[in-house]
Amino acid sequence: MEKTFILIVFFLMFFMLIINFPVFIIMLIAKANKVDISFKETWKLYKLKSADKAFFNSAAKYQENKISVSLDKLAAHRLSGGNLDNCLDGLLYSKENNLNADFMMVSAIDLAGKNVRESFSDANKIYEIRINNIENQLMSLSYKVSYKYLFPSVFVDKDSEKTKEKIGKKLKVFLDTWTEQDVFKTEQMIRSNILNTDFWEESLRIILIKQDFNIKNKNSRL
Repeated sequence: MEKTFILIVFFLMFFMLIINFPVFIIMLIAKANKVDISFKETWKLYKLKSADKAFFNSAAKYQENKISVSLDKLAAHRLSGGNLDNCLDGLLYSKENNLNADFMMVSAIDLAGKNVRESFSDANKIYEIRINNIENQLMSLSYKVSYKYLFPSVFVDKDSEKTKEKIGKKLKVFLDTWTEQDVFKTEQMIRSNILNTDFWEESLRIILIKQDFNIKNKNSRL
């Protein structure tokens, strides 16, 4: 009876070893590439069929740089056709430049076929637009604005001429119906209701830095 029990235990242990043998091999490959991995994580990678030396080489870089992304998320992205090194470059760049990026963001950019680091490189770039001499019968207006795009802006159309056209149209429509002659009230109206926060952030996905108005009352020249 005792021998039978021992044989059963031995058989079960041998059976479990055979079943988990590929998992142990994966763990050895991970350790050889200096990747910290648990048995549970190894089993997930085995089920995903995505564990190889190239994968662990990339995963090791995430751990070395203290980028906290689970191994199964890395594997899923790689299986989707993603480039883990491209994502890592973007995350490191965002960390160095105090940009608020996570793996979900960089993976979406990567799967869109874009270089993540380059996509982030203009995050703090300042743009400037000038518009001269928009007029109605009472006053003339010249305008200058400096701005940058909301992060991430990789999928935003950054054509400054289109942005200038939208701003100019808003100002022209406003002046065409504006009958006030006070230049200070005019400027305040534009700041509060025409080129306000909703227009910049919701319509254009722009962060306003500074806007300057030069408004002249035509009657004051007479």
